[in-house]
Amino acid sequence: MDSRKAVIEFLEGFNPAKNNLSDMREKYILNINEKERGKFYNDITQVVRNYLLLDYMMRIPLKKKQNVTRNNRAVIFAALNEIFFSSKPEYVVNEYVSYAKQKREKGFINWILRSILRETNGKLENVKPPNNKIREISIKYSFPVDFTVKLSEEFNKKKTIKIFTALMQEVPSVFMVNKFSKSRSELNCKEILPDVHSVCDNKIAQKENKEGKILLFEKASLFPVYLLNARENEKILDLTAAPGNKSFMIYNLVNGKIDLTLNELNKERLKVMEHNIKKWNMDVQLTNYNGKNFPKEEKFDAVFIDAPCTNTGVIAKRPDVKYKLKMSNIERLNKLQIELVLSGLELLKENGRLVFSVCSFLSEEIKEIVNEVEKRTEFKAIVDDIPNLLTPFIEDNYIRIIPTKKNPIGFEMALFQKK
Repeated sequence: MDSRKAVIEFLEGFNPAKNNLSDMREKYILNINEKERGKFYNDITQVVRNYLLLDYMMRIPLKKKQNVTRNNRAVIFAALNEIFFSSKPEYVVNEYVSYAKQKREKGFINWILRSILRETNGKLENVKPPNNKIREISIKYSFPVDFTVKLSEEFNKKKTIKIFTALMQEVPSVFMVNKFSKSRSELNCKEILPDVHSVCDNKIAQKENKEGKILLFEKASLFPVYLLNARENEKILDLTAAPGNKSFMIYNLVNGKIDLTLNELNKERLKVMEHNIKKWNMDVQLTNYNGKNFPKEEKFDAVFIDAPCTNTGVIAKRPDVKYKLKMSNIERLNKLQIELVLSGLELLKENGRLVFSVCSFLSEEIKEIVNEVEKRTEFKAIVDDIPNLLTPFIEDNYIRIIPTKKNPIGFEMALFQKK
């Protein structure tokens, strides 16, 4: 299957507010010529990243209640993506009209695309924006209106645009060589942090990541592990561990000289983690408890909690996340996050420590958790003895990494100890 046809088929069955982009994209890639997989991946990611903008442009020539079939929408979105982000307009229109399923639809698609071209001359800056400024930002960067409102209220419109611009970027991956792999990695790439390398050959890196020779990740996801600062011979619990990536980092950084327990409630996610642990050749314990009710008999030197969250910090990597955002869910997530931390604190030895982290940058998912935990326990969030790498991100008594062009991944974390 050629990449264009695959993009159209994919978009016919994909709803960004419901479907998981990563899972569906990986499934489709297997049916595409290997040489065209890169183009398919990039095109799909770009369409999803700009989904609201493409929908807005598609509606420029339409009458108010005029509907578009799923197939026609898929063809139009794929064509608009190439018109405004890749190829020459005339060439793209002629090519994409041929992908209409029915002959009578060819004229409709041709009319839509050529009407948009006449209106905009094939340039994004000529797309007439909505009159409302918040709506304009929402459409231009393809973020839901309520999320745009929220960020504009916390920061301001200018700062919101900077954050959205960062979240529209590609995210460079880094990797850590698996010290316990049965076969050696072929990669010889630049070390940018201790045991962490930039990717100098993406094809080999993807292959070795699947084989367990290395772990690919985004640099910011390592920061909570640095905050934990695991030491050899410690007994550590990762309370919400699946798929196990951060557990791998903890284990690898201390050369496996650690008593590490990985817990996961969801049995499907637990199976994925079991597969990963075997692939990585790690000697750890796996448990299947609700993190809020983990047995209190056993005590640990440290507890690590990478908690369920809104995932706003990883939108650059997973653009479909922004269409699933519901600000009304934050209160429910806060309740779960606080319960997990309170449970984890009960599992600590005397003088033990707990690291809480979320791949989000919303203040509600760190500030409210820290305030509630400090109000209800003897533990305090501290920032007076943390890695130098994290000090630029200190906000009050926790760490908050807001996405920027230089670092498009957001994270929040806190280190709790008794004071």
